[in-house]
Amino acid sequence: MGEKLIQNIGFAAFALLLSWLLYWAPQSMGVFGGNDNFAHWFLARYAWSQPELFLRMWGRPVYTFFFSFAAYGGIEGLKVLNTLLFGLTALVTADAARLMGYRYHSWLAVLTLSVPLMLEMSISGMTEIPMALVVVGALNLYLRGHYLAAALLISFSPFTRPEGWLFIAGFGGLYLLQKRWRALPWLLGGPFFFALVGWPVYGSPFWFLERSPYPMVSPYGSGSLWRFVKHLPRDLNALVFAGFVAGHITLFLKISKEQRLARLALILAPFWLFVAAHSYMWYKGIAGSMGLIRVIVSVFPLALLMSWSAWSLLFRLPKKAGVYAVALISLLSVQQVWSDYRFPKPEDDFTKFSREVGSWYRSSDYTEKRLFCDNTMVLYFTEKNPFRQDQVQRFFPKKYFPKVKGNDAGAFILWDSRMTKRRIPLDRLMKAPDYRLVKAFFPNKHLYGKKDLVEVYAFERLSAPGNHDNYARLEDPEVLTIID
Repeated sequence: MGEKLIQNIGFAAFALLLSWLLYWAPQSMGVFGGNDNFAHWFLARYAWSQPELFLRMWGRPVYTFFFSFAAYGGIEGLKVLNTLLFGLTALVTADAARLMGYRYHSWLAVLTLSVPLMLEMSISGMTEIPMALVVVGALNLYLRGHYLAAALLISFSPFTRPEGWLFIAGFGGLYLLQKRWRALPWLLGGPFFFALVGWPVYGSPFWFLERSPYPMVSPYGSGSLWRFVKHLPRDLNALVFAGFVAGHITLFLKISKEQRLARLALILAPFWLFVAAHSYMWYKGIAGSMGLIRVIVSVFPLALLMSWSAWSLLFRLPKKAGVYAVALISLLSVQQVWSDYRFPKPEDDFTKFSREVGSWYRSSDYTEKRLFCDNTMVLYFTEKNPFRQDQVQRFFPKKYFPKVKGNDAGAFILWDSRMTKRRIPLDRLMKAPDYRLVKAFFPNKHLYGKKDLVEVYAFERLSAPGNHDNYARLEDPEVLTIID
């Protein structure tokens, strides 16, 4: 069997597997990443009607722009686009391997689809897959000798995910050592562009630094310094991880000094600096870190290239025995990972609970009232525009319930134990004579969010105080709903 045929079989296997993912992506009720998916969707969906949303640094402007078109298809649209980008990331990673001199790169594209955490993140509306594409795309351009284009692309990485500054530093350091003076200014292309766009809006060219959404002291606590490292074997899968470990050596074999420097600056160092930065932030409890393992998906293409550098040594075996072995192992790796993954991805309990609440609200008589809702996932299923403040009020002021003005005598409040409890005690609403409980939603099993049992209470604000007892109303089967 010739090399070209083996390559084509790899591409055919990749196309078949990606088609399978694309088929199931819009049918998957579940979504990885929880509330953040819906927050990203809100920004992307309503950005064209309220352009300032494109500049929200939490959502990341590059992500919000490109996903704003897919957002018209709901969360499902984001899943489909992310799955397409996952496939494109796999192909660009494989092409980078080709440019680095490694053969049978189509099978690296297949192997990429077996990385468990990347597979999870593809069926979501999160930013990690787009960031992975930007990182490996810039590397690919560098390997092709398009140094200015590589610099320009990576300059937009901080507007795709916050860690992008690390990659700008990596390229900048390499270009300085290589004396690529013409390429250096292009590393400021992204910041310069967004400085000009946001300056009239926020009154400062440094608005993207001044408006960072992450507090220096994280409200989410802290944890082990080794959290991210410990998860690498499982999240890369055993085959990729074994090659990744060996790749710390094989990545630098039989290449020139300049190539070693480039691979150190653009592959090995960025990977470990990325992991080290997140490990330190989580260990110290700073920069809003939640210790979320999913963030390292952004640099998994770099780990895959290191892994392929090691597995490529098998290609030297006689009669293509190593090629067949790697191809077979790649397919078996996909089979093992995918057999443990349910297609379509089932809906998790939080999403199902929120969907039921939203469905009830949409069929209720309260949809024309101004809605007070602090839970992004619940709000998504109400199908309300959260940026229309005449219709929706989010993020209640702490310690007191916001004053209701104008025609909001019939305002409707969806109080939930995950988001609203820290701002408004439930007891305050239950005892208030001008708030009447109309519905309460409880799970039929223990469902905890932020250490609190998930519950949602729906209140109507009365035009005048009543003599009702909200606690007694909880006994009414028309009021209390248990969600399976």
